[in-house]
Amino acid sequence: MEECDGKFFDGNLLVKQEYRRCMTKVNNEYLFIQGGTTMKTYYLTVFEKDGTNVLDETFQAENDDQAKKLGSEKLEEKGYSNHTHRCAAPEGHLVLFHR
Repeated sequence: MEECDGKFFDGNLLVKQEYRRCMTKVNNEYLFIQGGTTMKTYYLTVFEKDGTNVLDETFQAENDDQAKKLGSEKLEEKGYSNHTHRCAAPEGHLVLFHR
């Protein structure tokens, strides 16, 4: 058992000192832990009609439903909700897509 933010975890735990964040290794991928919950990294990409990439960023979410909500909010606030976009889970499947 290892401790991170006052919580104990089994398995491979890594504390990223430069970010003061805790991570755990699951299936050879490090995932962030926030408040005792494992956070996955999702990938949000937006394209222009000609295929030019205008946004490429990552964000953390607990699950696909939360990622879909957070991704939609990010697109709306940046003015890209009507652009072609996708949000991919770390496992590779799409949680959000618009063409």
